[in-house]
Amino acid sequence: MIPKIDLYRAIGSSLRAGVLLACLLCAIGLLFWAAAGYPVPTLISASNIVTVFQLAVTANFTGIIYLGILVLIATPVFRVIVSAIGFSIEKDRQYLIISLAVLGMLLLGIFSGSVAYMS
Repeated sequence: MIPKIDLYRAIGSSLRAGVLLACLLCAIGLLFWAAAGYPVPTLISASNIVTVFQLAVTANFTGIIYLGILVLIATPVFRVIVSAIGFSIEKDRQYLIISLAVLGMLLLGIFSGSVAYMS
């Protein structure tokens, strides 16, 4: 038997966790920037996720701030994924289809925007 979940609580928790994590990462990046004496930030493309992770892992303040921004952008996408999983568990096909359509539009917008930017 599948345990009953409170879908709205799961959605709210996922949104709170994403925003708090993004704020924490940005705050840490800003603290590192201040501790380094406010040097000129490294300009990178936010759509190059590998570079963002590499810079964040090496404690580069620019990479940490960009990672926080990427987490903030990913939070609504994660919320739609949580909704789709919840509707799937509840066997609510109508809202599952709507959630998957919204997820598809979000991903299309994110990936088509990053491809157009890199051209």
